[in-house]
Amino acid sequence: VDDSETFVRPHHTGKGIWVSANARPLRDASGNVRGGVVVFRDVTERKRAEEELRASEEQYHSLADLIPGVVWTARPDGWIDYANQSWFKYTGLTMQQTEGTGWIAAVHPDDIEGLSQVWGRALQIGEPVEVEYRIKRAADGEYRWFLAHGRPVRDREGRIVKWFGLLTEIEDQKQGQKALERQNALVRLLHEVTVAAYEAATVDEALQAGVDQVCAYTGWPIGHVYVLADDGSKELVPTTIWHLDHPESFENFVQVTETTRLAAGAGLPGRVLATNQPLWITDVTQDDNFPRARVAGELGVRGAFAFPLLTVAGIVAVLEFFTIEPREP
Repeated sequence: VDDSETFVRPHHTGKGIWVSANARPLRDASGNVRGGVVVFRDVTERKRAEEELRASEEQYHSLADLIPGVVWTARPDGWIDYANQSWFKYTGLTMQQTEGTGWIAAVHPDDIEGLSQVWGRALQIGEPVEVEYRIKRAADGEYRWFLAHGRPVRDREGRIVKWFGLLTEIEDQKQGQKALERQNALVRLLHEVTVAAYEAATVDEALQAGVDQVCAYTGWPIGHVYVLADDGSKELVPTTIWHLDHPESFENFVQVTETTRLAAGAGLPGRVLATNQPLWITDVTQDDNFPRARVAGELGVRGAFAFPLLTVAGIVAVLEFFTIEPREP
């Protein structure tokens, strides 16, 4: 018997543990079985780690289904083991048809060879990959262009434990439409934030990673997180989670913000809370509903946008960002 696992509760401790059993027969010179050896190993910690990993993956899958693009994951060897609902709706394939290498059935025949070479090389060298190819749309049988991004996630020893990927439709972008390009950029950003949240150990780390990712992607120097108060007031309370390119330049803005609670409809975050929608302010100093306008003007803060962090229970936080010049959305 090899690695037979079971849950036991020793009577002398009363504490349940997982054990793995390996058994081998003992034979005499004639080959007759005369006994056996059974070795038990405590694998509780490994089982606990596996359960935590499953919980993290379930959380990632829930977030991925909210992204308006195709998200997938693969094992270290490239075997596709997950795709979000956008993939199934677009291709008409099931997960059973998609997993492993089954997804290639949706790829344009002329693109398969080149795609296979690029993906195979990425698996060999363990580096991020970006490639364009066409995917068949189930609704009308039309092949449309997509841009695929994939990147590995490594453990502490540097070994690849997972591949995360995103497919963004670029058919209209191929035809020169800039509006879709901005949308695709936002989808990529959301994906990066989702992966960062997956890798974070705490909620605060996940929020910090999200703010940093948005600021890095947009080039905006200020990012901050408001969270929903846990006192039943349904107000937003400021946190100490910031991204500041030049902390010394915005000390007053930070101090004022960290003492400013906002009710639904008040200020930029409050309006996001009230509408459940991302919002943009071209110039906060000219906005009648921005309580921090005076200090923002003194420090040269102008453009602002914010968006909600949503769960099945509703908004749990609002992320706000600022730049030093008026910006059109």
